[in-house]
Amino acid sequence: MSDVILKMVMLVALMFIGYFCFKLKITGPEFNKNVSSVMMNVFLCATILNSVINVEPTMSNGEIFYIVVLFLFAMVVAWALGFLTAKVLRVPKENQGVILCLVTYMNTAFVGFPIVETVYGAEAVFYASLSGIPFNIMLYSLGTISLCGGTSGVKIPVREMITAPLVVTLLGAVIFMFRIPFPKVVEDTVDMLAGGTIPMSMLIIGTSLGAIPIKDALSDWRIYVVSFIRLIVSPIVIYFLLSLFVTNEVIVGIITIEAATPAAMVLTVLCIQHDRDDSMASKGIFISTVLSMVTIPFIIWLLL
Repeated sequence: MSDVILKMVMLVALMFIGYFCFKLKITGPEFNKNVSSVMMNVFLCATILNSVINVEPTMSNGEIFYIVVLFLFAMVVAWALGFLTAKVLRVPKENQGVILCLVTYMNTAFVGFPIVETVYGAEAVFYASLSGIPFNIMLYSLGTISLCGGTSGVKIPVREMITAPLVVTLLGAVIFMFRIPFPKVVEDTVDMLAGGTIPMSMLIIGTSLGAIPIKDALSDWRIYVVSFIRLIVSPIVIYFLLSLFVTNEVIVGIITIEAATPAAMVLTVLCIQHDRDDSMASKGIFISTVLSMVTIPFIIWLLL
């Protein structure tokens, strides 16, 4: 667990580096706007591809599909909780989509994978990686709708939903199912690009935080409510619902741990891309990441 806490401390440290870069005028709003496009269309796409071309599946496609469906179920539950949270908090319509996404989309990879490995062993990371398929499909479809139209039912053009990460996710699913091989040089190149996703994301988040006083982030009570739903309510509800019909305790535990991770780092980038309030997303990511150092051990204690 100490390794997990260290990784989350690294996340917070990277955010503060971005924060100080803003204060030193190394970065700023223009940096975020320009770099977020590279982040979305290059680094993030490489991360998605990297999750499918560097694994050696030992399960049948039927078993893989079953676990993907379970992850999809968990994300739909989280989405429902996010929708209710946005309505109950009565935030302005332009921020309802951000609140919904903060509750729905979790940091499954950087925080979730190491914890799953710590608790269930290295082989369990493969099961956890399957969360990327429903995660990316929902994020770049429903997530885009939520951010662009809020929860008020505003419709957006279908072409705005067809993003590079969504296309790459669908392509990755095909590569994964048919075990399409890649040359080693391609794998290494994709892996190298994927390595830039996390530090670049945190620099963008830190830069967004730099535009608002830290005091404001710490004093926004709504963010604490959102973080409580994301970190405590969502994993507990998902755990009990899955336990009703899934007998494999390891699979239930893996999905619950993934559901207990803080808000996804990419949400700030999405907000910038769609001209939404990225400060709200950055505050949610910052607070939920810090609080998760306490809440994740609590969830694991409940599981074990």
